[in-house]
Amino acid sequence: MNVDLQELCSQVIRRLCAQRGWSLITAEDKQFLKVVMTDVRDRIATSQGSSALEKIVERAAVHQYCKELYEACKANGTQRQHQAFEELWRYLYGIAVYRLRDEDWAQECAQQAIVKAWEKIDQCRDSGCFLKWAAMIVLNVIRGKLRGGKRKLVSFHESGQIDHERWERVEWSESDLMPDDDHAQGLLEGYATPVPSLETVVEEEDMRERLTELVRRSLRSKQQGTVIIELLINDRGVKEVAELLETTPSNVHTLKSRALANLRQNIDFLQTLEALLGGEIQKAKGE
Repeated sequence: MNVDLQELCSQVIRRLCAQRGWSLITAEDKQFLKVVMTDVRDRIATSQGSSALEKIVERAAVHQYCKELYEACKANGTQRQHQAFEELWRYLYGIAVYRLRDEDWAQECAQQAIVKAWEKIDQCRDSGCFLKWAAMIVLNVIRGKLRGGKRKLVSFHESGQIDHERWERVEWSESDLMPDDDHAQGLLEGYATPVPSLETVVEEEDMRERLTELVRRSLRSKQQGTVIIELLINDRGVKEVAELLETTPSNVHTLKSRALANLRQNIDFLQTLEALLGGEIQKAKGE
């Protein structure tokens, strides 16, 4: 039985490494194989269901790899951390693009989600469910982006808001969270979009937040502020912003012109903007 279980675990690990692009272990990693086998035995001993042995092994392997991924994400300044965040980026982007069917929106949501995951990583209560925890973050980012808009989510396991308690009770494997179609799998593996570094994502998101806050402070009209933020900072189209504000594209152009005219006359805005962008330019020159 031990020999058979070892061989099955080894086969499943090799398959998952190939399919999922796991880079933090090798398919022949004996230490990882050992912890997966221990996990499988514990699951079999406490199992009350009738799951197939291969499925139990797969869940154990994903659970243990999530622990590896979690620890690597916390290894600040190392190549291992860089690898981990590349994998996490592809995973979050794959989920976002499948839900939104829009690569630009998906990239934006994945960037915000990976920053939130990095900032709140110590709040993940079970490192073996790290991918599930990260998936909740990107789905909440998506829902936040769509709140009040016209675009709809592709159906997910839950309807409406995520039931956090249920997610904490249920362990999901990657296959539970990702689609099976080839297009989405290609996106997950990073073929459709480059993977930005964590530092780049954090810096871009920080600049986006600073510019958004500056525009909000500088414009009295909430509609004008929304138009500038969505068109110029969040890079949305005129029709999309018109739908968001429940107005016409023509009125969006009018609001944009008035907002820009107001901002050009706002000395505090111009000085703050110059300081923000000047700092980024100097930083780029230094690099």
